Amino acid sequence: MTSQPPGLITAWYDRKRSGVTLDLGQPEPDISLKGTGLEGNNGDPNSVDVEDVTIAPWRPLVLLTITMPHDTKPNATSTYIGSGVLIAPNLVLTAAHNVFRLANKSWATSIVAQIGVYKGVRQGKSRGAKLSCLPAYRKCGPNDAQRRQHDFALITLADDSLGKWAGTHFKLPTQAAMSDVDLARSRLTVAGYPGSCSPLTLMMCFGNVSIPSVTAANFNYTMDTMPGQSGGPVFRYDEDGTITFAGVHVCDDIGTNRARRYDQVMRSQIDTWISEGRPGAAIT
Repeated sequence: MTSQPPGLITAWYDRKRSGVTLDLGQPEPDISLKGTGLEGNNGDPNSVDVEDVTIAPWRPLVLLTITMPHDTKPNATSTYIGSGVLIAPNLVLTAAHNVFRLANKSWATSIVAQIGVYKGVRQGKSRGAKLSCLPAYRKCGPNDAQRRQHDFALITLADDSLGKWAGTHFKLPTQAAMSDVDLARSRLTVAGYPGSCSPLTLMMCFGNVSIPSVTAANFNYTMDTMPGQSGGPVFRYDEDGTITFAGVHVCDDIGTNRARRYDQVMRSQIDTWISEGRPGAAIT
């Protein structure tokens, strides 16, 4: 019997698992002022601070404190902030670049998820236990435009304490994707935590945007954003309280900002991650 080259087996497991398991014993880092994203003040100055994070639609939004290996210094780490949203009591949907660093091909080594954060005070926290993002994303270079097609990820939390406080979550992947026509005619909300102030004054902010440009995997909008808002949800909030998720805020793009669109590809992948038990491989 001819043996398989070890690399093929390793690659198969890599594709199958698409993620990592985190060490929950690491100390919690301080909130950083840096964001993982590239976005920064592109567009209309229409961002507004959220003064009450305890009401709809803000309760399921999450602040992430992310520790990653330093891009150039061996045995050193960098700490960033990012954003995300609960899609189950212990699941956070966010941007892939919040969990995997393309510059050094490294997973985050620690993620602290916090909820109900207002001026540095939080209502709850949990630790990221498993991270999942697409192998196709991890193969991209840091400046590869193709990365935008794959820039979404799932964080499995160590417990459901955030969900217990929020009492709600975005209904994914149950919700169907918005059509091109629906996106184009909707006024959408972009929300997250900008890393532009001190930890003691850190607040969620949001802006309402229209969508001038839609592609199969992304859509653009003009808005004031800052690093740290990456991974935050883009959604429609109707007068009757209905939330319709549209995408994940991922980056600026030469004068506009960009979201990874919630399409059938993302919907199916989220369902796969959940049905396979949110796969992960160990980090030591």
